[in-house]
Amino acid sequence: MGVIEAVCTMVLVGLSLDYVLHVAGAYVRTPEASGRRERAKGALRAVGLSVVSGASTTVGAAAFLLGCTLTFFTKFGLFVAWTLTSSLVQAVVVFPAMCAVWGPENVGGIEGEDEEEEEWTQADGEE
Repeated sequence: MGVIEAVCTMVLVGLSLDYVLHVAGAYVRTPEASGRRERAKGALRAVGLSVVSGASTTVGAAAFLLGCTLTFFTKFGLFVAWTLTSSLVQAVVVFPAMCAVWGPENVGGIEGEDEEEEEWTQADGEE
């Protein structure tokens, strides 16, 4: 494995999981959803636009690397564009569809989230 492939492999995990984790967090935090489908729709309504916007700006930035004369930057730009495009499809199409069919139904939020929010409120001086 060369230097280019090693760098791309290290970056792959962060780039490919980021958007799916945002949708998963919104799925868990969707309030008052009566079922899996409503929870998946609510998650996409909550973070869908942000995920698409983040992916499009990063792919746009990577597109500028495609015009470089150095092979490293050209390959890295192509890698980032491909990874983010496939990650975006997974995050806004595949993952919500899977959650709508097989996702957890009775999710009460994230454990410890209320206590953490309460600590932040007390630290700010509000009660």
